[in-house]
Amino acid sequence: MKAVFLGRDGVIIKDKGNITEPDRVELLPGVGEIIHHLNSLDIPVLLIFNEPLIGYGILSREKLMDITSHINELLKEDNAEIDTALWCPHKPQQPCFCRLPKPGLLYAAATKHWLDLRQCLFIGDTEQDVQAAKAVRMPYKKVKKGLADWKGWVDLGE
Repeated sequence: MKAVFLGRDGVIIKDKGNITEPDRVELLPGVGEIIHHLNSLDIPVLLIFNEPLIGYGILSREKLMDITSHINELLKEDNAEIDTALWCPHKPQQPCFCRLPKPGLLYAAATKHWLDLRQCLFIGDTEQDVQAAKAVRMPYKKVKKGLADWKGWVDLGE
């Protein structure tokens, strides 16, 4: 496995609707342990998600960066961290190539990290995540109750 791509809301943090402040972030159970395991195997962990609140003017890029930094602060309690976070800032109706299920964010991450997406894994909770992975022929797992819902992580690196 060259890298693991993770959705955000519903995968690593509790889906609370529109998160506009860092203190609203709550990691899902088991996420820190799993990401720590991936980190210990030197598998890059990339957070990939749509953030239309930026496009609507509800959330600034700076505040989103604060939220993402806070996620990493919470993960540090388990000696874990996200290597890269990439997001689409556009509204759903805006034409762009980066809004999931389009593959633009995945291609951007692949370029930044020199990855063959077919050798990576996307773990998400929405059909948009699945369709994005399929568009680039990336293996994927769809979870219903967050990252800890998928037990295959224990076999990575073997």
